[in-house]
Amino acid sequence: MSIHFKKVIYSLCNQFKLHDNDGMPYTSIIEENESGLLVKPTKNNSYQSYVLLSILTESILNLAEHLYGVCETYYSTCPDIGSDYALEEYRNYFLQQGKSLDDVRSIQLNRSFISMTKKGSYAVFVSNAATNWESVFYELCHECIHLLSPATGDLKNEVQRLDEGVAVKFAEAQYRKYITPYTYSHPTYSPLTSQPNGQYSTSYKYANKIPDEKLKEVRLAFGSFWSVTDKDKFMSIVGNYITEEEADYLLSKFDYNIP
Repeated sequence: MSIHFKKVIYSLCNQFKLHDNDGMPYTSIIEENESGLLVKPTKNNSYQSYVLLSILTESILNLAEHLYGVCETYYSTCPDIGSDYALEEYRNYFLQQGKSLDDVRSIQLNRSFISMTKKGSYAVFVSNAATNWESVFYELCHECIHLLSPATGDLKNEVQRLDEGVAVKFAEAQYRKYITPYTYSHPTYSPLTSQPNGQYSTSYKYANKIPDEKLKEVRLAFGSFWSVTDKDKFMSIVGNYITEEEADYLLSKFDYNIP
């Protein structure tokens, strides 16, 4: 059992005094289900792990809301974990959720993403490369930023780089705060190491210059990080931290067909 990771979840829940609908503190539920940490993160094979994954997602999203404003998205609390499925099983799942065959063909398990399900709720789908609690933590941090104000389906082609930059910024910061103190290492699958000159890294480089309180102002002004429609207004908020050229980059569309 990862005693260290148990402390991570416990700390996240205790920070905001999170509890279930019956008023039971999440910290008590963690104690009851801590045996879930004996196995790899899984939605299908361990009820205790399922419970901990749900609590972890809610806790991370709560932290994201604290930094960047409220989330009004209807979402499934427990993420789907890619390592639970073979690729064909994953694709069949999406077909059952009402996705088109073209959508299913494009599904990649080598990255995490959010998607709307047939039930009308958003869900987080975690890369099959994330096989331990620490790597799932990183992926959930990234995707919870997207859950704040989702852009999926046709809207995915309109996402500005700022959205991905903030997602990497949040994931990197929380990993450094909660995980690195006991692993003494950086995230295994961070785009900062796998794609050091790619869009994710450059978007992070510029977004990381902007303080969280200013990013919260941006989201409040525009409703999301991916649809900033007025550069002048954007610069009135963040202009003390980034250049005009950096702003142009962040407000350009993210091309998901290249690194």
